[in-house]
Amino acid sequence: MGFVLIEDRQLELGDPSLPKPLAELLAYWESRRARRAMPRRADIDPAGFAHNLGRVHLLKVEGPGWFRYRVYGSNVTNPDAADMTGKTTRDYKDRAFGDMVTRHLALCVEERRPICVRVIARLEGEPYEYER
Repeated sequence: MGFVLIEDRQLELGDPSLPKPLAELLAYWESRRARRAMPRRADIDPAGFAHNLGRVHLLKVEGPGWFRYRVYGSNVTNPDAADMTGKTTRDYKDRAFGDMVTRHLALCVEERRPICVRVIARLEGEPYEYER
């Protein structure tokens, strides 16, 4: 059965219902980007969001639709129950999940900004919901 997406809906970044950890990460991102579209790699200091480190993935964009995890947050789950550090979003065993993640990341690249998505799905028949 695996991962079955029911809905993935983009949330407004200023939405007050945004989970606190995501709102904090967004505030950090905004503080580091200054007037640029996005912060430079050198602008990001993990100490600035140390209490959220386990929720963060750092990825390298290797090309259109190719994303490699440089760091995979230890407090984040996935249907494969795997540490994806060093792997790409196409390496998920659960292809439906990997395809969704790839699509979300491609949207960030295309729009050149952070996005937040509420995912409502089922995993092995059980509810599986989170915000990315």
